[in-house]
Amino acid sequence: MMLREFFAGHGSVLNPGSAIAIVVLRVLVCLAPPAAHAGEVPIPGHGPRGPNYTMAVWAEKGVPGDVFSIAQDAEGYLWLGTPTGLLRFDGDRFTPFQPADSESPLPNGPVHAIVGSHDGSIWVGLGGGGGVARIHRGRIERHSPAHSGPTSVTAMIQDRQGAIWVAARRGLFRYIDGHWLLLGKAEGYSGAEAFSLYEDRAGRVWAGTASGVYQWKDGAFELADMTLTNVQSLAEDESGAIWITDSREVLRQLTAESAPQHEKKVRLPSGAWRLMRDRGVRWWADARSASARCGRDHRTLRVRTPPGRLTPSAL
Repeated sequence: MMLREFFAGHGSVLNPGSAIAIVVLRVLVCLAPPAAHAGEVPIPGHGPRGPNYTMAVWAEKGVPGDVFSIAQDAEGYLWLGTPTGLLRFDGDRFTPFQPADSESPLPNGPVHAIVGSHDGSIWVGLGGGGGVARIHRGRIERHSPAHSGPTSVTAMIQDRQGAIWVAARRGLFRYIDGHWLLLGKAEGYSGAEAFSLYEDRAGRVWAGTASGVYQWKDGAFELADMTLTNVQSLAEDESGAIWITDSREVLRQLTAESAPQHEKKVRLPSGAWRLMRDRGVRWWADARSASARCGRDHRTLRVRTPPGRLTPSAL
């Protein structure tokens, strides 16, 4: 069964709070040596009233070990951004994207961000000089610097009004009504390099940048915290509070005076790059050398180091 056939009856799996992105990323990053489809394994621990999950592992040639971004389109296909380009997954196989017009290919470069747009199109943000491209019905619409578009993209979202926001090396960009705007002092922004973007439930857009964390409110940016200059990911808890990745404490609440506590013998990884909250109200942060989990009380941080990556403090 193809993904679009399954999702037609089950809805989207990439809603805010869904764990599918983490599951797929983990499976792809931890692939076994090239082989055929490895089969499906039931995940234990669910009672008769709870949902039954099955984890499927793919280990095919051509599937990269690194996945930077993932999004789902209106038909249910999954799109994956990799160091070498864009892949589409239909529930059975991974296929490199091929445009309808072979004379207008996707720009070269790593795909750092993907957005499944409200209109059914796919927005792709590339690192380096690739800039931004929009894919609609197989055709590519390029948004290059010549059209005031961004380059060296690090993050991208679409807000509920339909505007596309891009975090990039040159700063923050907003695309609305067919035009790109490089946000600057007129919008209350310093113009510094930007790393992350997030829209909360109230419709406010948050940005992690080299000059601090900003909040877009009533048509302008407000500097929420100038000391946090390396926030790679933001998310919201059930109370509406914003949580962030932190270069020293892995994760913390934006307005809190202190971060969740951990055992003194544990050596924390050097920052985190992705932050998510599961339905059990626990926070998960992914770092280069470990993963961290913050419990329901938001006070205790537990760090897990993958096999083969033991730190001295874990011995």
